[in-house]
Amino acid sequence: MTDQLIYKKMAEIITAVGSVSKDRTSVGKFSFKYRGIDDVMNALHQAFGEAGVFISQEVLSHDMSVIEGRGMHHIAKVQFGFWTTDGSHVTSTVFGECIENGDKGIGKCMSYALKTCLLQTFLIPTEDESKDPDSTNQPILKSASKAPKNAPQETAGPTLAELKADAIEYFGSFGPLWLEKTGKEITYYVNLLRDVPDMPKFKQYANKMQNIVDSWSSAS
Repeated sequence: MTDQLIYKKMAEIITAVGSVSKDRTSVGKFSFKYRGIDDVMNALHQAFGEAGVFISQEVLSHDMSVIEGRGMHHIAKVQFGFWTTDGSHVTSTVFGECIENGDKGIGKCMSYALKTCLLQTFLIPTEDESKDPDSTNQPILKSASKAPKNAPQETAGPTLAELKADAIEYFGSFGPLWLEKTGKEITYYVNLLRDVPDMPKFKQYANKMQNIVDSWSSAS
């Protein structure tokens, strides 16, 4: 049907919604800026209400596995439906992924999937339009940041084991993309980091893996 109201309503939402800046900072030694699911929902809530659109969701699949020393690795395939008052709707299917030690794994997957769906469906920009926002979303080793002049210098930095743990957590978050882009499971790459015996080798592998992530951002 060509007269379905949902198409007009989706376009209205895109027109109404503004930018959502990356104001949040991840925790851990590798730090990067990001937009949280609450930021995205707050930006869209009024536009959805005025357009008369609501969302339904259905988990199509949920896979779970144990990652030793880290917790449960969850991957969920979720289908979201955008509905309006005449009963017409469109759907979007995305993946959500997380590593969780407690009982919130599927909830985190759903939140990540919803954020991805909303950002990409409604083309929500950041406030900085001068460059690709993801070009600055790189992991930064907090201990390597410059200290203010005349400030006391720290004599002890993170250990190799601590750096490995943080790097594995960061790069592991790209799980499905590694298989799609490189043809090898993420465990192949994180094991390289886990098994390196010294700092120079660790930095070499970490830089190679970061270059792979950077290439995805520049190509998208």
